[in-house]
Amino acid sequence: MLTFIYNLFQIQLAKPVELLHGSSQGEREPKTKKLMAIVGIVTLAAGYYMAITVDNPVTAVLLFFVAVILVIIGTYFIFMAGSIAVLKFLRKRKSYYYKKKHFVAVSGLIYRMKQNAAGLASICILSTMVLVVISSTVSMYAGLDDELATRYQGDIGVSIISENPITEGDTLRELVNRTIQQENRSIKEEQGMMTLTFSCISEDGNLVIRKHDDEGDYSSDIIMLRMITREDYEEAYNVRVPELSDHEVVLVTSDGYDKDTITVGDYTYPILQKQHFSSENGHWMDNQVYYMVVNSVEDMAPLYEAQKEIYGKNASSYYYSLYIDIDGNKEEKIACGNAVSAAIGASGMEEGHDGKYYIMIENRAENEDSFRQMYGGFLFLGIFLGILFLMITVLIIFYKQISEGYEDKERFAIMEKVGMSNAEVKKTISAQIRMVFLLPIVTAALHVLAAFPMIRMILAVMNLNNGRLFAYCLLGTIAVFTVIYLLVYKMTSRTYYRIVGHQIR
Repeated sequence: MLTFIYNLFQIQLAKPVELLHGSSQGEREPKTKKLMAIVGIVTLAAGYYMAITVDNPVTAVLLFFVAVILVIIGTYFIFMAGSIAVLKFLRKRKSYYYKKKHFVAVSGLIYRMKQNAAGLASICILSTMVLVVISSTVSMYAGLDDELATRYQGDIGVSIISENPITEGDTLRELVNRTIQQENRSIKEEQGMMTLTFSCISEDGNLVIRKHDDEGDYSSDIIMLRMITREDYEEAYNVRVPELSDHEVVLVTSDGYDKDTITVGDYTYPILQKQHFSSENGHWMDNQVYYMVVNSVEDMAPLYEAQKEIYGKNASSYYYSLYIDIDGNKEEKIACGNAVSAAIGASGMEEGHDGKYYIMIENRAENEDSFRQMYGGFLFLGIFLGILFLMITVLIIFYKQISEGYEDKERFAIMEKVGMSNAEVKKTISAQIRMVFLLPIVTAALHVLAAFPMIRMILAVMNLNNGRLFAYCLLGTIAVFTVIYLLVYKMTSRTYYRIVGHQIR
């Protein structure tokens, strides 16, 4: 509508004689817009930098749309100004420009890019959208089993959340194991641990317990400190930890820590040993988690009280988690999970001590259908939006071929009259069309590859940690889309050649 109104004003301002003779007027050479080209390069580089250097999922989610806007602006500016600047630079190089195969191609592309830069940039952005949306949603649906395993660490998960150190862990474990045996199921794997997890702000290597909104946004500096006893850590992760004396800790991080002590709030702990947690073998969210292994539950109490005093009702609680994998098919696992839930309810443990703790029970098999429905919905939306963007892209390409055909018909007729052979004209046309229409798809592929680290971390928030699966889906989507794009280009080029007529016989 805005374009329509703009065109109405332009027609009102123009003289009828000028409109009638507009096609016969000589076309002006496009100006080199250096500022626009520089802004385009800077914004595109900034968007690429954000996508490539992002180091945690929280930051990736917050900066994703900022990076998208920067890349869109950069793409349009580079296509509209940067491409003309490059072509004029080639024209100034006499050794390159004054050759038959380069002379016509470069001079023709200067005028072609002036008219079609915005359209080509739109094709590039739409192509990028198709690649991102389809590859992301396909990988999310294909990785459903991985997402379930990330969200539910066992077929049966039972957790106690308490304001006091949890002493009922062994009792709960015995009850769950006994119920599983009564259901004639076998335990394949089992792990139980008690943790205290709360957020801190990283300042010069020290962890400060402070509300996140006290002094602005600290999303990039938030560290989740997870305290766990030596015994539980060894059982859960099958890692040996040396004997610890009072206040000594083992620190486990994914990004390294170069100090010999760690200060949390008003407490400083000597680090007996440092271990590295590989995010390739765990959850991507763990690159913002410090595991602090302590000797006993009593060592957690001072920091529990410290964070409770700061965070108040939003303070973290002690958390005992029991994860068990069992044999059997889906129906048998659901039945066993329901039996465990009923046994815990009948035991009275769910009532807790004066309401100071409560129990949460999860069943992976029971939640599989809801997961499949949710990610199936994402897949449907991805395919729907991908087809929509593809249709718009095809329409733009088709329109460009028709409009350029009528404009180029007279130009190439003049070239033949001044001495170019039909074969040379045809070769020049093919070279220009290939260059112009391959540019958007190549640029779109570069955009998506640069965005790979950021999109991967966003998918981690959606429980997909399988980077290899996403890489395969992305490369497959690029390959399929490229084939479709080239078929569309080939089909629409026939329309262009028919309009140009005898020049390409």
